[in-house]
Amino acid sequence: MKKELVNALNESISDNEIIELEKELIRIPSYTMEETELAQFIVDYLNSEGIEARLQEVPLPEFAQTKTERNVTHNVVGHLKGSGEGSSLMFNGHMDHGPWDVRQRSISSFEGWKREPFEPVVEDGRIYGKAAQDEKGGICGMLAAAVAIKRAGIKLAGDIYLCPVAGHKTHSLGTKIMMESGPYADYGINTENSGNWIVPAHIGIVTAEVHIEGADPRMRYRLPETMDKATGFVNAIRFAEALGKEGVRHPDDGWSSFQPHSLLTEWPDHRIDYIDKISFDHIVIGLVLKTLPGMDKDSYKRDLERLLSRLERKYSDFYGKGVSVREWGPPLDTPYTSPVVEALSSSYNTVTGEKSRVGIEGRFGAYGCGSVMSAKGIETCIFGPGSYNANEIREAAKGNVPPDEYISVRELLNSARTMALAAVEICG
Repeated sequence: MKKELVNALNESISDNEIIELEKELIRIPSYTMEETELAQFIVDYLNSEGIEARLQEVPLPEFAQTKTERNVTHNVVGHLKGSGEGSSLMFNGHMDHGPWDVRQRSISSFEGWKREPFEPVVEDGRIYGKAAQDEKGGICGMLAAAVAIKRAGIKLAGDIYLCPVAGHKTHSLGTKIMMESGPYADYGINTENSGNWIVPAHIGIVTAEVHIEGADPRMRYRLPETMDKATGFVNAIRFAEALGKEGVRHPDDGWSSFQPHSLLTEWPDHRIDYIDKISFDHIVIGLVLKTLPGMDKDSYKRDLERLLSRLERKYSDFYGKGVSVREWGPPLDTPYTSPVVEALSSSYNTVTGEKSRVGIEGRFGAYGCGSVMSAKGIETCIFGPGSYNANEIREAAKGNVPPDEYISVRELLNSARTMALAAVEICG
């Protein structure tokens, strides 16, 4: 029976159709917060296949309105209806790619590319183009899966939602808007590129700004009492040193408080995103902080405030002015025994004849928007095509190979076929 189902799904949409759909998605630039054109294409495509779809408005936050020419962008909400008697499934994947600041969008963004970024080509089993793997491959997979199910005339007990979102690179804004207004589902598949690994756990991200003050170096002779006091920049250096080495796991007895995680053993960690001058005596340090389950913006705010207090006790001329934090997204921690993990695993085995791969290795802990769904009660994991070989990443960084983005055709096709079968298993 399962073999007949697989054959029906495979016959409903050809390999070439899937490849051409991926190329169409790549052809439409979809910079962060400027996803509307791509969203409309997807809505039109789904509607043409008899699948209900609409745009969902995503208002731009104030900080983003100065970076683009519009004040609104859009998510997509596609809906393949079931009878209402079974479990529901939501596919989520981000439409946007960078750079999102219009001032950075120039040919220099693609310096070293051998191919045109928005004119996709197929070479040696790969599709080349901007966002081919991050993550239009995953969006292509979910759309192809839904079309295959619809064309095959499969009757579903549960609903399937197709939700390409905007604003991944602006703190998962599109997914957060969707989780505020719906739709919702029992299970979720976040189609971030994972090399078709099934990823049930990853870190969260918190961003923070730490404000630090010190003596104004311009006023040394006017205010002799400041002559031997640390300036704002010196205190910023003290703070950076107290944070410890960037990109390295915080020690168990360090300034951040956390419970170690059995899978995410290399985290939490931090990096300094920027250092800016508000005035000569007021410095702001921007941080990106990776979190484990049990950590969030509030716990990190308390940790950073304690660190500032510790430095004020250590240095009489150190002044911590304050801390502000934003949560990009929470960690993901879905059980390996979750029905969505098991459905993807068995479906991948059936489609490819290969053993599925389940673990954090597919993302190396990297964050995905699906964790926002998980925090809302939608049991979610990551599964999607597209991943660079580690050796190729190193060689591209050295300038030895072109940095052109690509996705494996085989991975793309296997992903789409697996998503279709898993969706039927969950919602059938």
